[in-house]
Amino acid sequence: MLVFGPFAIQRYGLSGGLLLAGLSLGLIGGLIFGLYGFIQHFFIRSILWRTNSLPWKLIPFLDEATERLFLRKVGGSYIFAHRLLLEYLATIDEPVSSKHTPPNDETRHRNTSPL
Repeated sequence: MLVFGPFAIQRYGLSGGLLLAGLSLGLIGGLIFGLYGFIQHFFIRSILWRTNSLPWKLIPFLDEATERLFLRKVGGSYIFAHRLLLEYLATIDEPVSSKHTPPNDETRHRNTSPL
């Protein structure tokens, strides 16, 4: 505003120059901070995707959870449909692994009852 303001005031008068300088400063600031927020969002999503915490295509995943009645869509956000499910998922320490390893023979014999 200090650099562009005097030129705008000289050309468009006091009120028009301040208005133009303010709008320009607001546009530039909005673009800078908006870009910073976009970069943060993309960085966090990529980390969550690489650690298998969230799928890359998150919106179709959330829409399917809505179809299966785990979530409800409220405006542009999602909420849990069942309070008990929310509380249960909040208590889980480790994410469930998608790789299932079958138990070896020693574990299989320990877990079976003699009946």
